[in-house]
Amino acid sequence: MTMTRRARTTAALAALPLLALAACTSGGEDDATDPTSQGPGGETPSGEAPSGETPSGGSGSSAAGGVLTPDGQPDGQPQPVAVEDAGGLDAYLAANSDLAVEVASSVVGDPEADGGTIVVSPASLTTALAIMAAGSGGTTLSEIEDAIGGETDSVLEAIQALRADLEDLDVDPEDIVLDPIPETGLVHMANQVVLADGVQPEQEWLDTIAYRLGAQAVSTGSVEEMQDVLDSWVDLNTGGLIPESGIDASTDPVLVVQDAVLVASAWLSSFAEDATTDDDFHLADGETVQVPTMHDESPMTYIEVDGHRGVELDLAGGLALQVVLPAEGSAPVDITAEQWAEIGAQDSDAREAATVDLALPRVDVETEFGLAGALESSGVVDLFGPAPDLSGMLAGSGYAVDQALQQARLQISEEGVVAAAVTEIAVTESAVQPPERVEELTVDRPFAVRIVDTGTDWVLFHGLIDDPRPDEDGAE
Repeated sequence: MTMTRRARTTAALAALPLLALAACTSGGEDDATDPTSQGPGGETPSGEAPSGETPSGGSGSSAAGGVLTPDGQPDGQPQPVAVEDAGGLDAYLAANSDLAVEVASSVVGDPEADGGTIVVSPASLTTALAIMAAGSGGTTLSEIEDAIGGETDSVLEAIQALRADLEDLDVDPEDIVLDPIPETGLVHMANQVVLADGVQPEQEWLDTIAYRLGAQAVSTGSVEEMQDVLDSWVDLNTGGLIPESGIDASTDPVLVVQDAVLVASAWLSSFAEDATTDDDFHLADGETVQVPTMHDESPMTYIEVDGHRGVELDLAGGLALQVVLPAEGSAPVDITAEQWAEIGAQDSDAREAATVDLALPRVDVETEFGLAGALESSGVVDLFGPAPDLSGMLAGSGYAVDQALQQARLQISEEGVVAAAVTEIAVTESAVQPPERVEELTVDRPFAVRIVDTGTDWVLFHGLIDDPRPDEDGAE
């Protein structure tokens, strides 16, 4: 049975200083129209679900309001549920994990790919796809639902419950501080829909994503204003790790869906900085380079599956970093979805407590990939075709996805882990196809990592690290 965050972190939190990390919930007119003030569970500051009514101009968000039932629910919307009561949770979590593996494999397998390093946030990707699914029909809808693990309503319920379970780790984006890395852990999730001037999407779609995910609708008056709104939102909600949107507003999108995930969490047991040394790292092409490598010998969870060996390193807030060194002669991309499932299972026989002499490189990588090619192997094709069914989102026909991508940044240091991702999907009126044993684990060749919520096994980030050095230090 899936455990809630509160149940599994009581003992750990007893040893930690408790800081208030709740999102700002002050009531006032300004808060009701602030696009940055949504909570991770989808609630607006007023406690009401936004109606989705789009402002007539400017860059403000949708107004809060709508018809409420006597128990405070938006008319026609189901009650939110706790994680343990979300009926589609297991199917969604499995699909989320599998999609991370499929997308990463597809991207690094692309002949035009620049090296074998890729960082994916399946949590952000599946949320963005669920937003699109809520406004889709026909083949477009069925393909997305197959990829995200079930019917849209069920997946949205699961995501809403998972986000609510993490809300004690959230802060208002204006208050995000990444240096130093938060000792209690931080998980910030946000999304919005940016509209071109005069565009009015289907109200039911806006109501659904506003209620389930807190997605705000923002109307803009010009291409320049849309670009500014897209860029500033990305920078704000990733703590500056990703400085601007990947969408080019000059292609005149009618709307853009944006979803962001930011994780920043200190180690429960940190690496000593004076133990870091410049060690050999063997690149996939056979070249050996020197990289700053952290060292620690201490008790931790040791994992071995089919020759793939790794550790799970505890982070604040009930999070963890899973580091996996593939079997000799294998690459990170060779770790299958089934093996990742066994690696992540808390009750797996592959796990044991051991003292591990660990050597782990510092990591600072940023990646970007297009969704159309990456999702093709997962069966999501029609969404990126010339005539997707977006009838639940926009009245009429003649709309298509023009741009779709995910940007990500991952940093692993002596302090802890910081990761950010933004998934963006732009819709236009004309389609343009987007191009206790003691073990020793020395991570000195390409490896794989995951950031997971250990209470629910929700995979927040999945990375294949071919070269851990910042881009300017790597090979051309």
